Amino acid sequence: MTILDGPQKAAFALAQAQAARALADAVPDHHAKRLTARGVFVAIAAFIDIARQTRTTITKTKANRADLDVLKHALNVLADRDWGPYQPLRDRVGAHRQAIGGADDPSSWSAANELFAQVDAPLVGVLCDDMADINAELQRLTTGHAPVAPVLPPHALVSIAAAQHFQPRDGMRLATGSFGETVDNSVSPVQGATIGERLRQISDTIDGFECYAALAPCVAGLPTFERAVVAGAIIETANMVELVFEVPVGRAADNRYAPLVELIPPHYAEAGDLRAAAACLDATDVAWIRDLRNSTAAHIDAKLRVVNLANRLDTADTSRIEAIFHQVARALVDADDHDITVLSPLVRLRNVALAGARRIDTAAFSTAYDG
Repeated sequence: MTILDGPQKAAFALAQAQAARALADAVPDHHAKRLTARGVFVAIAAFIDIARQTRTTITKTKANRADLDVLKHALNVLADRDWGPYQPLRDRVGAHRQAIGGADDPSSWSAANELFAQVDAPLVGVLCDDMADINAELQRLTTGHAPVAPVLPPHALVSIAAAQHFQPRDGMRLATGSFGETVDNSVSPVQGATIGERLRQISDTIDGFECYAALAPCVAGLPTFERAVVAGAIIETANMVELVFEVPVGRAADNRYAPLVELIPPHYAEAGDLRAAAACLDATDVAWIRDLRNSTAAHIDAKLRVVNLANRLDTADTSRIEAIFHQVARALVDADDHDITVLSPLVRLRNVALAGARRIDTAAFSTAYDG
């Protein structure tokens, strides 16, 4: 099927990437910068696919033949050279949270730290600038429009910089997620086995959701930035459901990793609690959040008009998104209500800081985002 609104969708994907870049630049915390910048890696995959499809719909003439060849080459360079090596940032860290390199065990922790540390302002800048150049040429050959990159107004910049969630914390942080070795003055208690890996991925997802929740009030009334934030929250909520309770039927084997509820041995005290919580999850809510992720937030549906795509994000019920996310998170806390459980390293250590303590060695991948 021919893509609908190809030029407009390419511009839409670019705007999502540029919004994520601007938000990452505005956030004062380096870890939160990287979490926010993941939106660029999600959008670029959609942009490349859309731009390629759209290019093939342009009637080739003697006048535009050379331009179309140049455009094709630029897309191939972007896809294969500039973005290609970083595709796992989209597939395993941005659009989903899955094991890095297929290693669903503690060895994935080191790989995740190394991969996440590569997210920085120079890389994000190159990718966004490449997309913008390609989009300008694509628009020239189709609509004739020249979209302008979204810019955060001063009041939003001030609000983001002052948001409490992004302020430095006193003491040494216990990093319960996968990226502690990219964060200064943090230490990671690495829990073994696949359960430990899944809990780290869940903690990463909570980090992302909390980041978007902190950004939401700062960008209220700014549609392009609101869409980027809502899309991020949708992705994290869908990920939370999959990591804890249920992976969609039909997921390819190399992308299917058992949810937490399947990993905990049935005789463990917390296993029954999680199974009961999973049974309480509304199937309609799960289908709704996945549809939003698959059509608009993590992918861009070829059959939907771009006005409908934007409207889906603009009218998404953020209270419902939050309710689904917190229902899953609450289930983890409730299931940990025993003397000690396999969930305790996440539930009881998350957000803990050791007052007056500092890590004496340097984190392995603690490079600045804008370095």
